Amino acid sequence: MAILRQILMRLEAGISDRKIASDLKVVDRKTVGRYRKRLADNKVNNVSLLTEKALYELFFRKQDTVPVTPNHCRQLIVERLDYYISELKRTGVTLQLLWSEFIAGQPRELQCSYPTFCRTLKPHLRKASLSYRNAPIAPAEVMMIDFAGKKLSYTDRLSGKPVPCVLFVAVLGNSKYSFAEVLVNASTGYLIEALTGALKYFGGSPRTLLTDNMAQLVKKADRYEAKFTDAALDWANHYGIFLTATRVGSPKDKPDIERLVRITYERIYATLRNHSFDSLRELRMAVREKLEEHNNRKFSGKTYSRSEAFETDERGLLNPLPARHFELHKVTSAKVQMNYHVLLGEDKHFYSVPYKYVGRRMNLRYTTTRVEIYLQADPVAVATHLRNPRRSDYTTNPEHMPASHQAYAEARGWVGVDFIERAAVVGPNTARCIERILKSRQIEQHSYRSCQGLLCLGFSRRYGNQRLESACELACELNNASYATVKSILEKGRDLSYIRQKAPVIASEGSLPIVHENLRGKEAFDQ
Repeated sequence: MAILRQILMRLEAGISDRKIASDLKVVDRKTVGRYRKRLADNKVNNVSLLTEKALYELFFRKQDTVPVTPNHCRQLIVERLDYYISELKRTGVTLQLLWSEFIAGQPRELQCSYPTFCRTLKPHLRKASLSYRNAPIAPAEVMMIDFAGKKLSYTDRLSGKPVPCVLFVAVLGNSKYSFAEVLVNASTGYLIEALTGALKYFGGSPRTLLTDNMAQLVKKADRYEAKFTDAALDWANHYGIFLTATRVGSPKDKPDIERLVRITYERIYATLRNHSFDSLRELRMAVREKLEEHNNRKFSGKTYSRSEAFETDERGLLNPLPARHFELHKVTSAKVQMNYHVLLGEDKHFYSVPYKYVGRRMNLRYTTTRVEIYLQADPVAVATHLRNPRRSDYTTNPEHMPASHQAYAEARGWVGVDFIERAAVVGPNTARCIERILKSRQIEQHSYRSCQGLLCLGFSRRYGNQRLESACELACELNNASYATVKSILEKGRDLSYIRQKAPVIASEGSLPIVHENLRGKEAFDQ
């Protein structure tokens, strides 16, 4: 304030701005000019009469600015204010994303810059909290892991209902190179599988794994020495990794992974929020694509990306992975039911075994990807399946089914051409008989059961394909091709192959019956 009074007294004395700045050497000419203008605008005649408070109010307190009339672009933003506020509450939606969507849908004359967009919305948004910068982490030192709090989902093709999934994320502390994977659920088995997948993605293992106190890995939380589960220790020992956990309720102990979770909301959840997926595989592919974009995007204010930092500083320092990857397995037992399936209780899913084991008790050894079924005390698996997490569903190997069940299962998915092709394997007369049966109904699908039953006659040990072919030949000659006719011919032994087999015996007893060429249908059949 003393220097200000010196400037003001010189201004009243009529000294030039340049001279005042030169004499005092603490302010420049432009500052002196602003003070002169302020005195003129407020019509101050005698500065010496002003108090300290009055001087402060006049020269240092911010003046109320005249409100600026918004242009058309700002008017559009204000009109959509409620929409933007509601969208910002959705997972991963940011001002940057909303601005990019805004300018994409406007003509050039109604577009605005990102700072203008933010300034228009800023008075209506909450202020950001202060941040703290942690000390840098050495390359290949720490991998941090966590689950995103929000869930992704895909639509089940059979039920049409959404299936929620969890997102596992991992990040290397030095390069911030990231990994993300969609999991069926957050159970220990799927988590261990995701941890192994992260090491495969990075191409090596860091020295330390930092996690929060998730129950899948931490058996007992402690500020200094957390107790880890056996599964976590087995995994860590396999890859030579030291396990450590954060303090309870202290997410700032692992800031990089907390930031990655927020980034996944912005760059994965938000960008996929309007997409739908028909399978877990499609969802995983979409997430992996967004993950690659994230790793290849330049850091803000820097000339390199996470991928470039990882390749330059961290990849070569990671420990090599063992030749065999760790695989967590569980063992349970179940009895083979009458439908030759066993129940895996964890998923409530049924898996088939050869039907001869019905009633036997089996051991099930399963991982997140495979299910192996053993007869107790037998080291060789009787059945192996890919694990299917769909609850109350069946996974069936057709080879495990009885022959009659196989034929029925095949027929359920056949069309007319399939029956003709299968009949052609038996013989041309069988194929001709099937064709006539298919044409005998106004709606072809109504004849499928008859076709199925006719072909099953060939599977029978009593008849076989040779006699079925002969019976179909006779049925076609009688112009009465149907399942009932062929079955009756076989039951009564009147198929041609049967007559030929019995011909020597019949000839010794008397002459063979002669069917008149003009007789057709039932008359010839009876004769």
